[in-house]
Amino acid sequence: MKARVKSGKVELPNDIREAMEAEAERMAKIAIDEMNRDNEDELDAMALYILHSEFGFGEKRLRRFYERFSLGLRELGERYQMNEYEDRLWLCKKKLSEARIDISKWRKENK
Repeated sequence: MKARVKSGKVELPNDIREAMEAEAERMAKIAIDEMNRDNEDELDAMALYILHSEFGFGEKRLRRFYERFSLGLRELGERYQMNEYEDRLWLCKKKLSEARIDISKWRKENK
């Protein structure tokens, strides 16, 4: 079946429409993954800079922190079968909350 125009709209066969939707979803996922990597780099850089400037961490300690933090995020994702960065962040916030650490409250107080 070919595409046809009905009431001013193009109607596509289901297989073509489904393929187009799958491709659009794949492309959106690639864009979101790239944006998450960019945000992740910015957050990492900010945390490392604060550890360096405020707490005197040198390159060796910063590297240890970075490697351990990255490993921790991967382990957390695997343990809870999470693959998305946002899911891992949510879980970290939840675990902090269980330890009675409310970073949302800190954020509000810091404004």
